[in-house]
Amino acid sequence: MFALRLSHFLSVLKTQLTCYLIPFQNDKKQRLKRLYACTLGWVFISIILLSHYHLSVNNEQRYTLHKEKITVDLIEQSLAENLANMAADAKNFAFISHTLMRLPASERKQKLKQTYLQFIQNQHDYSQIRLLDNKGREQVRINHQGDVYEVVNETNLQDKSQRYYFQKSRQLAPNQVYISPLDQNMEEGKNQQPITPTIRVSAPIYHQGQLIGVIVLNYRALPLIEKLLNLSPYFLNRLYIINDEGAVVIQPNQKKPNSFSFNTSEQLPNNIKILLDSQDSGRLVNQDAYLTFATHLAPDNQRWHVISSFSKQYFAQIKQQFFQQYWGLYALLYSLTTLICLYIVFSQARHQQQAKKQAYEQQFRQVLEQIPFMAVSLNQQGRVVFCNDYFLSHLGYQKSEVLEQDWVELCIPFELKQKVRASLTQALSQGQNQASFKDVILDKSGHIRLVSWTSTYLSKQISDPSLMQDQQFGVLTFVGQDITQQEQSQAQLKQLNHVVEQSQNSVMITDLSGKIIYVNPTFCEVTGYQATEVIGISPKFLQSGEMKNADYDRLWQDLIAGNEWRGELHNRKKDGSLFWERAVISPVKDVAGKNLYYIGVKQDISQEKHLAQALEAETQQRIQHEKLAAIGKVVSMIAHDLRNPLSSIKMVLQMYQRKNQDELCQISLQQVRYMEAILADLLTYSKPEKCQAQWLDINKFLSQIILGQARFAREHRACFEVQLESHLPTLFADPTKLKQALQNLIINGIQACQATEASPKAKVIISSKLISLGEEGHLFKALNREQTLTYKKINPKNEYETPYVLIEIKNTGKAIEEALISKVFEPFFTTKASGTGLGLAIVKRIITLHEGLIDIGPYEDSLPHKNAPVEQGTRVCIALPIHSASQSQHQVIQESHEQITHL
Repeated sequence: MFALRLSHFLSVLKTQLTCYLIPFQNDKKQRLKRLYACTLGWVFISIILLSHYHLSVNNEQRYTLHKEKITVDLIEQSLAENLANMAADAKNFAFISHTLMRLPASERKQKLKQTYLQFIQNQHDYSQIRLLDNKGREQVRINHQGDVYEVVNETNLQDKSQRYYFQKSRQLAPNQVYISPLDQNMEEGKNQQPITPTIRVSAPIYHQGQLIGVIVLNYRALPLIEKLLNLSPYFLNRLYIINDEGAVVIQPNQKKPNSFSFNTSEQLPNNIKILLDSQDSGRLVNQDAYLTFATHLAPDNQRWHVISSFSKQYFAQIKQQFFQQYWGLYALLYSLTTLICLYIVFSQARHQQQAKKQAYEQQFRQVLEQIPFMAVSLNQQGRVVFCNDYFLSHLGYQKSEVLEQDWVELCIPFELKQKVRASLTQALSQGQNQASFKDVILDKSGHIRLVSWTSTYLSKQISDPSLMQDQQFGVLTFVGQDITQQEQSQAQLKQLNHVVEQSQNSVMITDLSGKIIYVNPTFCEVTGYQATEVIGISPKFLQSGEMKNADYDRLWQDLIAGNEWRGELHNRKKDGSLFWERAVISPVKDVAGKNLYYIGVKQDISQEKHLAQALEAETQQRIQHEKLAAIGKVVSMIAHDLRNPLSSIKMVLQMYQRKNQDELCQISLQQVRYMEAILADLLTYSKPEKCQAQWLDINKFLSQIILGQARFAREHRACFEVQLESHLPTLFADPTKLKQALQNLIINGIQACQATEASPKAKVIISSKLISLGEEGHLFKALNREQTLTYKKINPKNEYETPYVLIEIKNTGKAIEEALISKVFEPFFTTKASGTGLGLAIVKRIITLHEGLIDIGPYEDSLPHKNAPVEQGTRVCIALPIHSASQSQHQVIQESHEQITHL
């Protein structure tokens, strides 16, 4: 706490000294002067900037809009000229067509085609010339596209009676024309592709006051549009061409030169409609553009309007260009103005600063006298010119014994004198300031003190009349705190920290809220987490879920009450594996007995737990063997006493059966065989387990067992379906016992899936494949259902990555009930009327002897055939490990005994 106070004071003192060395920084009046002078200069330059900007941008805007008005007038004149030429061509063609139609019918069409073709070849502005009769049926049509001129065959002529230009032309008087709005050309009722902007000009043909036809010219408007766009080099947005019947919007593509979009379906804005109804020319300011327009009266007495929409974005670019062009110049003017103003103000205040320095030196010395830290000042020669009372009291000197003395000779140990003098000389010559450094000094009695110093160099000028100039002198002031006792405590803490870091036990420290603030390397090694991953979080991430919440509640109750807690924790590592720890967790308290934080020291006892489990398993197995040995003696006695009488009874019944086919005799024989089976199962179950293993090809082994049960399957109207995975590794197992177990399961499957009238296709499915039980070694998802079965495998070496061969035996009979799954492997439990209840118990013992896993349960598979029924039944899964069994479980347990004895 005291060190923090020292650091805070030194920081404040350094800030004061820095302010002293920077002219006027804390002088509010001088800061206002500088700000006022700079503000006047900035205002003057800003007025020039705004005037320049206003004149430049406004002139450019007026010039641009004037240019746009001229451009719109040129576009209107060009459009008027083209419309007049089109109207004249239509009238001339109407007159020529009227003359040629007087010719005989045999010469008429040929002459018309030649005349039209010759005209369109000389006049490239038209894409079509058509002659329609008075009913709108095409009589002659000439097409022009590129350099190709085509006289359309009569079979391809179309009916244009419903087209608007024909209907309009029928209503015209002689020597009148109709000009359509600018739109897209259509062929057979569809827009021509690519888009072809077209203006249609038509004129009626009369003979003796009767309408005999209509001449229609299709004017290619693409060259006209390109010409109009070329007239507007400043055009940025869009161009509207409108007559009384329609409107078209032309918008250039800014990214592709000489390209544009052509739209006849866009609705005109209301402000444009109102503008056209009220004026013939002028300009309208829209939200985002300037609209400049002009109107022309076409030869057909329709008004054609040209409207140019000039984007306001262009003027924003002009403003941006202005600043890009002149920002360097004005930035330079601002900088020069600021420098000039600052120079004037600094020159005026220079003399005032000298007086303030003198006053500040006096104040500075008064502060050093009052602070609760050692303070000493040295001149250019390294002699003491000032020291405060705090310094004198800590070192035991009187002020007269210190002042004007050489600092190095007075307070520095002999071994460090040369090094300290060189550093001191450098600091005085270069005027260096040091924020924090440690140094060793001697007190008056010769004892060594360690002091944390902060040094500040102060310079001052003294006028020397003899030299006619100012001389520069400097004073180096040290302010520090005696940290001898603090450093000794730090050394002890470092030793303690080294012990904790090197400890073989996990050490964890948390704050009162349970957040981790420290872990040692052993913790990281045991749990797999890095320190950066756990600092600042709660230790709950270690919980495995195996312990009850009440246990954790009692732990925290003890710690909050200030008591130590001892116990065992079952936790989870980063890789997901579980481990046991013996823990001692204690609160660390202050002098008032208040908890500061909690420290836990934990020892990994997973190996002890495994050894204890192995010993317990061996003990249970030995007790089980002793029980089975006792049962075996009893069973052997019973079998010896019962087998001979049963054999005699069986022989007599068989002899009687051969002579007389008696149903009661048959029933008696069945009961005798049932009693013999019970005796055989009892003898098998009570025999000591001895495994005589050898290497087996599991697929070949399964095939032999299946072949041996083929006849039994046929008798029960069942069939086998075998699905064996190729290239499986060999198993080290007892063939006799493994055959007994697998044969028992296959026979049970055949009996369970006996075919009936409702299920005539009963079958037993046998499969094999290679699997792994997962990262933790004890999770094995055996069935296709939403349930994960947990197996606790006795394996002291934790060889969890051992691969397994999975053997599945499924039948299509009735599925086993969920309530029976946990009971079927218990001895003497059976659901059959004549069963012994030892079959599956014997199977379970054989699989366990081979360190394997077994599970039984219902299953449900959807067949791949469409609309096929769902296949249901019971499945038995067996997982046998792929490893050598030369080292039996008893040998492993013997090793466990030795380790426990050693511990």
